Amino acid sequence: MIVSVDGPALCKKCFELGKVPCPRCDKLMPAGLGNACMACFWDSSFEARRDLLLRKIGDERLRAAMGSFSVWLKARRGAQFAALNMQRYQPFMEALHLHWASLPSYAELVAHFGADTLRRSRSVMIWLTEIGMLVVDPDARENSSDQRRINQFLQYFPDGIASDALQAYQQELSGRSVKLRTLRLALGSALRLLHRCDEAGQALPSQRVLRLFLRTRPGLHASLFGFVSCLNRHYGLRLDARFDQRWLAKSANHVAELKLAQLYVMGAGEFTEQKWIRAAITYFHRIKLPSRDLLQYHEETQGDQRGFSVKFKGKVYWVPEGRAPGE
Repeated sequence: MIVSVDGPALCKKCFELGKVPCPRCDKLMPAGLGNACMACFWDSSFEARRDLLLRKIGDERLRAAMGSFSVWLKARRGAQFAALNMQRYQPFMEALHLHWASLPSYAELVAHFGADTLRRSRSVMIWLTEIGMLVVDPDARENSSDQRRINQFLQYFPDGIASDALQAYQQELSGRSVKLRTLRLALGSALRLLHRCDEAGQALPSQRVLRLFLRTRPGLHASLFGFVSCLNRHYGLRLDARFDQRWLAKSANHVAELKLAQLYVMGAGEFTEQKWIRAAITYFHRIKLPSRDLLQYHEETQGDQRGFSVKFKGKVYWVPEGRAPGE
């Protein structure tokens, strides 16, 4: 029965009795909860689900690992999360015990599962790290991610001249033993140019297409130089990747101006000071800020113009405010 008198709707017990001691932990709880408060309910649910999960595991090593991990997960994320989610980590734990008698190195795990799978099983990886069974190798993780992206680039186009060009460029770069990150960035720039030329991948860029592309992506000029040379060698093209630096700087300034204009008309839910300041510094000071780093800044008025004072690499830059607060 639901009761409501000049307030929120309550069940009859909560309306008449209010809060009562929990029969298990003695902490106050809404009377309508009955035999246990929410914390005790989820504690009990966790234990019941954990027992059921462990009883179904025949392998002793896996059972011990899941038992230890589930307790750790409860301590880290709470009884409710652990009760509802611990079983979804079992397939990954089973795979670990199926392939190895003892835990291999992080590099071997990345090579076998891939960085994405390890990322989806992040809680298990953190647990293994905290109990001293695993040392995470950031380089191995990054290399795996780079290799996955490279494979995606090479498979982006169906069979055709663009696909062949990417394959040829990849073979050239691999022959020079470049780092995977360098290879990924170079192939990514090449793919963008080929996509701009023909989305189906059935044509190669002309000088006009190259120029138009760099008009909107001037920052890719350096990374495209090698690809343009590769196209000229393999396909007899006569593309010129040497562009006047003043023209490139003007193009970069035009792109930065467009970015500011886009931010200015963004809705309140999309516009942020961080986004505005990054774009404004690029436009007014010709500086590209790392996208992952949080900026150190404070409001500062110069004359009658409100704005922000930003500290970056030991220097201070000022940019005007994008728009009035709440606009």
